[in-house]
Amino acid sequence: MNKPRLILICGRPGSGKSTLAKNLAKEIRAVLIDKDCVDEAFSPNDRGPLYQATIQPAAYQTLLNLAIPNLELGHTVILDAPWTHNFFYYPDLGPRVLNLAKKSGSQLFVFEIELPAEEVKVRLQKRGFKRDEPKLTEEGWEEFVTRHRIGEKNPLPHIAIDGRLSAEECLKTALGVILSEREGSR
Repeated sequence: MNKPRLILICGRPGSGKSTLAKNLAKEIRAVLIDKDCVDEAFSPNDRGPLYQATIQPAAYQTLLNLAIPNLELGHTVILDAPWTHNFFYYPDLGPRVLNLAKKSGSQLFVFEIELPAEEVKVRLQKRGFKRDEPKLTEEGWEEFVTRHRIGEKNPLPHIAIDGRLSAEECLKTALGVILSEREGSR
């Protein structure tokens, strides 16, 4: 039996994480756990200070908790969340991810969807989510860029994917990495 895979899809809001996560889950028949499905119930359309202090850390722990039984059952698990800046804000988060992969005997893949700040803003405007509205004001945008540490690299070893590529090309890149690892050629 193949080792289960733990796949993190990282990137800023609007970068194309969820599109890649859904396409990849469908292609490789993986369990998909999306952070928005976890935290939106507790903080609808709000990503303010209360969310950042209490709900967000709990949401990330919930993602990891939900991954455990699925990995134990041998399923590949995809965790879709804006991990990168949270690795900086919660320094124990990266080690918890690494520990989960190790304890579950999973292959860990970390994909970072990279996208310039200007393109992130355009995509947030296009998708039109209520929770994005505060980010799109002049003051809100400056705070968003700072808080999401746009321009900083993911501290975990990762594979960068250019978010300006088509959804099909992003999927092809991720699949290429995963399949080459399974075949032992990576």
